[in-house]
Amino acid sequence: MNAYRVLQELGISAVVESHAVEVEQAELRDWRGRLLISIPLGRLSREWGLKTLVCRRSTLQMALASGLSPDQLLLGWEVRCLRNLSRHVVVENTNREILTTDLVAGCDGIRGVCRQYVTSDTEPIYSGSICWRGIVATDDTSFVPVHTMVERLGPGMRFGVAWNESGRLGWYLTKTGPAGGHDERHNLPERLASLVGDWQPEVGRVIASTPADAILRTDLMDLSTPRRLHRGGIMLLGDAAHAMLPNLGQGGASALEDATNLARHLAEAPNRETALIWHEQDRWRRVRFKQFLSRGYGIFNQRPERWQCSVRDFVLRCLPNGITGRAYRHWVAGSEITFRGR
Repeated sequence: MNAYRVLQELGISAVVESHAVEVEQAELRDWRGRLLISIPLGRLSREWGLKTLVCRRSTLQMALASGLSPDQLLLGWEVRCLRNLSRHVVVENTNREILTTDLVAGCDGIRGVCRQYVTSDTEPIYSGSICWRGIVATDDTSFVPVHTMVERLGPGMRFGVAWNESGRLGWYLTKTGPAGGHDERHNLPERLASLVGDWQPEVGRVIASTPADAILRTDLMDLSTPRRLHRGGIMLLGDAAHAMLPNLGQGGASALEDATNLARHLAEAPNRETALIWHEQDRWRRVRFKQFLSRGYGIFNQRPERWQCSVRDFVLRCLPNGITGRAYRHWVAGSEITFRGR
């Protein structure tokens, strides 16, 4: 909802919608498929005149690029180093080419270059979970209805699935384990499917039907968020500032919030330094809270022992759906000063 609000402000929400699937219902189920919680995301979104969408990252990038003219984009310019001067920042790329600018919005990711020029705390924090993601081409909606996203919770693992465009079903599988591993491509879908061999049978079939080269492995990590997000003319945004676990779908959404908030303050503040301070004050508490919720979600919903899963499932069944949905909308995707300006 919060990312869609930003796209509305930019006037490009329709571009994303044309290549995305609107979510009406979000469900948590146990590993055998029994319903634990159902949240009416579609209805909650529309109460604020918004939508909840699932799309591919490339779709979002295409939409953002469509709002710019070609001379506003400089692609393939890999940053090598930055130098903070009194009123400017000098940016040098890997080909030793140089640009001088008033402000660098450093949103180059969890292992990007920019963060080291703002804080010494640059080491990602491993969550203890590995994630495999894939996309499978299918028209079968019997397992997952088109406008529903589902996450299944099992011992030490979670499996989520949602349609990201017509005929393309996206899924992810998270599993507790050590970081730094590598997968051989041979029989990879079948080996991943065997991890959920005693789950609802459709889970393994979805994974096994995915081409091996369409499966991506990632160690799930986040970053601590420094209280000071800028130094001189370098401001950290998105994952470079506050990488968070993907459990609540708020990484990219928070980056869009960052960009909108910073742009608004740059337009309203009397000078650059004031704008950057206002931005920090607005964003720090909100992103820290979302990081905390994302970590807690993974810890609670990915319990390693079956007796722990039974306790978790009982607790989730006892939670009223209305309270759960409205809590998500208010605390995670809610409207606050980030979107209202000063």
